[in-house]
Amino acid sequence: MTIARRLVVLLTVPLLALAGLGVFTRIQLAEIEARSRFVAESRIVALATLGNLGRSFAELRVNMRSHLLAATDAERAAARRAFDEDEREVNQLLQQYADGMVLGDRSRRMLTDYQTSSREWIAGVRQVMRLSDEGRSRDALVLFNGTVADLGVRLSKVSNEWIAYEQQVAMEAGRESIAVIERFRWRMLFANSMAFLLTGVLGFLTFRRIANPIQALETSVKTIAGGEYGQAVPFVEATDETGGLARSIDVLKQGAAAMDEQRWVKSNATSPGSRASCSVRHRAQRSVTVCSPD
Repeated sequence: MTIARRLVVLLTVPLLALAGLGVFTRIQLAEIEARSRFVAESRIVALATLGNLGRSFAELRVNMRSHLLAATDAERAAARRAFDEDEREVNQLLQQYADGMVLGDRSRRMLTDYQTSSREWIAGVRQVMRLSDEGRSRDALVLFNGTVADLGVRLSKVSNEWIAYEQQVAMEAGRESIAVIERFRWRMLFANSMAFLLTGVLGFLTFRRIANPIQALETSVKTIAGGEYGQAVPFVEATDETGGLARSIDVLKQGAAAMDEQRWVKSNATSPGSRASCSVRHRAQRSVTVCSPD
């Protein structure tokens, strides 16, 4: 692999790691957002709806008592109007829950039980108010203390069970949201660590593949410049730019060695007082035949 490609890889890998981290973070944040929305927009709203239902039924009971204790027809009419308004609010709240807050079969069963119990209780209360309007206060009181009271107890039991269930679901959803955030924290730590580790290892390997050959070639050039031609030039077999540079240095070394040999031959051939003889001299690991005149 060439140096240029190594540098491209060294630049590309961190960028890909950052892009991967960005995608991973977006996916994790989407999961956290979904869990948070479920808690905030579903179960908390469901609990608020049940709270409003409880308040509305408390007002229904107050209006029923106001009707029974009313001394004039006008007071009874006002109590009945308030009762009718609260009943409409109860029906609206139940419909809101049915439209977008039902979580599963258990939630749907509790809604159905509450709707059934509330309808029976409201029907009983209306019968009590009708008997009161007819002047049959004793019969109204008997009905209120008997059937209507029992229906009220059952309705309260269903309401308490329903609220407890929604509280449990909201708490579990909140714990799951916290768990998702905790998992996201550890996953991000792991992903960041792996990205840093991968980038560091790749950078170290790239540094070794570039810096070490250049330093070795620098040492070889200094050796050649000092007149030492016996040491082999490293990395001449490499296929990247380092190999090309090493081969060029090797060619220059061979040329410098040849020129140095020629200078040595000429210097010994022209030296005075030398007799004509030929001997083999060794110069820079090369065998040179030198002939000297008598």
